[in-house]
This record gives sequence, C-alpha cells and structure tokens, in this order.
Amino acid sequence: MPAGSAPFLSFFAIMYMNIAAITFMALALLARGLSPAQTGVVLGVLPVVQVITQPVWGVLADTSGQTKRLLTLACAGLVAASVGLWAARAFVPLLLAMVAVAVMRAGILPLVTAMALAHLGRNDRGFGRIRLWGSIGFSVAVFVIGAQVAQPNPELILPLHAVFALAATAVAAWLPQGARPVAPAGVQFRHFTASPGLGTLVAAAALTGMGMGVNNTFLAVFLRDLGGPGWTLGAAFAIAAMGEVPLMANMQRLIHRFGVSRLVGVGLLVLPVRWGLYALLHSPWPILPLQLLHSVAIACLEVAGVLLVRDLTRPEWSATAQAFYGAALMGLGPSAGTVMAGAIYEWRGLHTVFGVSVIPALAAWLLFAGLHPRRSAR
Repeated sequence: MPAGSAPFLSFFAIMYMNIAAITFMALALLARGLSPAQTGVVLGVLPVVQVITQPVWGVLADTSGQTKRLLTLACAGLVAASVGLWAARAFVPLLLAMVAVAVMRAGILPLVTAMALAHLGRNDRGFGRIRLWGSIGFSVAVFVIGAQVAQPNPELILPLHAVFALAATAVAAWLPQGARPVAPAGVQFRHFTASPGLGTLVAAAALTGMGMGVNNTFLAVFLRDLGGPGWTLGAAFAIAAMGEVPLMANMQRLIHRFGVSRLVGVGLLVLPVRWGLYALLHSPWPILPLQLLHSVAIACLEVAGVLLVRDLTRPEWSATAQAFYGAALMGLGPSAGTVMAGAIYEWRGLHTVFGVSVIPALAAWLLFAGLHPRRSAR
C-alpha cells in the first residue's frame, strides 16, 4: 500500500461507524415520539435524495478538480445537519434535517473512493485493503450500539451520529489527494466511458439494489416475525460486516486470479440465491450463517465493482462514475425495493417479499452476464 494511506483507513472506519448509527436511527426517531409511518417517511428520504444529489457531487468534483475540498465540505455539512437532527423534536424539523443529512452524506463515499483510487494509482487493485476498514468500523459500531445504546438509551444514537461525522471531518483534512485530470466544463456523456459496459453495470446495480433495500429495511422485522430474540439483529449485521473483512483483505489476489468482471458476477449471483433461501425459512437461526452471502456480495460489488467502474471510465470522470454506481446500488435500487416490499408485505408477508426479490436480482445477473464484455484481470 502506498505511503500516506493511513488517513484513508481511518476515514473509511469512521464513516462506516456513522453509517452504523443510521442503522439504528428508527429507534431514535420513535423515541422522539414519531409514529412508525412518520419514521418511515423521514428515513425514506435518504435513498431518494441520494439518487438525485450523488451524481451532482461527482460532477462538481470532476469538473472543478477540488475533490478534497468538496469532501471536507460534505463532511462539515454532515456535522451541521446531524446536529440539527439531534436538536429537532417534531416531525417536520426532523424531516428537513434528514434531507440535509442525505444531501451531505451523498457526496462523501463517491468522493473519498475517487481519491483513494487516485492515491493507489490506475493499475493498483488494492482498494479492498482500504475498504475493509469500513467493514471493521461498521461491525464494531453496530455491535456496540446494538448491545449498549439502542435499547436502553436510543436518544444517544443521534449525538453519536454527529460525533462520528465530526471525526470524519477532522480526518478528511489529512487525506492525501493524488493528481487527477480535470473534466471539461459541461457533462459530455459521449466522452464519459473508456470502453463499453458502464451503463450495463449501473443498470445491474440498480436491479440488485432492490433486494438489498428490502434486506436493510425489513431484516429486523423478518427476524422478529420468525421469533428471533432481540440480539439477533445486531449479530446478523455484525456477522455480515466481519465476513467482508477477510474477503476484502484478499480481494487483490482474487482479482488477479479471476478478474474483476467474474467477481462482480459472483456478487450479483449470490443475492438471488440468498433471497430464495430466505423465502423458504421458518426459523430465524439459519439467517445468521446466511448473512455470509451478504459478505460475499458486498466485497464483490463494493471492491471489484468499484474497480470495474474505474476500468470502464475515463480518469477525468472518476468521481462522477462512482457516484452513478453508488446511487444505483445504494439509492435507486433500494428505494424501489423498499416501496415494492411495503406493498407486498401487507398483501402476502415477508416470505413473499423475499421470493419476489429473486426476480430483479436474477435479472441483474443475467443482464450483466449476457451484455457486459468479459474482462481479464489486469
């Protein structure tokens, strides 16, 4: 790993601790007196706003060449928005504060990812060694918050969210910024890609993101409906996150052997298998080991997928391309999946929800496998 990488490791760890706090945000909002429906609306703005604003952050970074300054601005803005969320007490102020959180949060991961890739160099496949610290930070935070904060003191979730954002802002100032070419003014999409396949990858990410949105929103409810004790939720997320660590640590070796496209295909394929198995379960306990399929998917889609986006994109559009990919995988897809799940849950229950989730997930794999050009490890 190049010299000066330590700030990236710290930043990813802290930022994913912030994301872990969001995992329990529903409990904090309910403790503020919001109804379940109001809580759903407040949390629902996160992926919707991300779809709209994440590409904007990417375009601004690529056309201005000020990626580090924009990242620091996004982190500082997240601190201010998080403090506003902490201070708000009623539905409308909480909703407005969450919109601000979503706008600022949307820019952070694609910008720091573009900076990390520039720091590593165009031909370095070692991004997994940086990204794994996000999984470590998330697993530690989700376990501690779930065990010590979520049930006895849910009000502490909001200040913790703000503290993690403040720590990320401090670390952002120390991130090295590698030289990247600046994109010309105006978004010229005909010059966006370096080779065919980026549109297919983004479309597949949106389709597979539907099932991930179902999982993120309804896994806790599914465990409860199956009779799982309260600790199983934190354990399920912790198992998934810790399972990512060895995979990401060895991702460079796996990429050298199999290539980025094959690993992205594996990440897409394990998800319809996972949702199909969930649809057949009548006990909560198999979910815990099955969470390791989530580890495989995330390691492949958020490391090999990120590197494939880089391969398919001209260097001057790196942040924008990562923003589109992230918005599809973690914004557009999950938003559509959550809406679909809510309607089907009331009609036929969560077993049917997970069964239906197989369809877009399998379509994502077929689309990628059938249309994406095969690429070897490089």
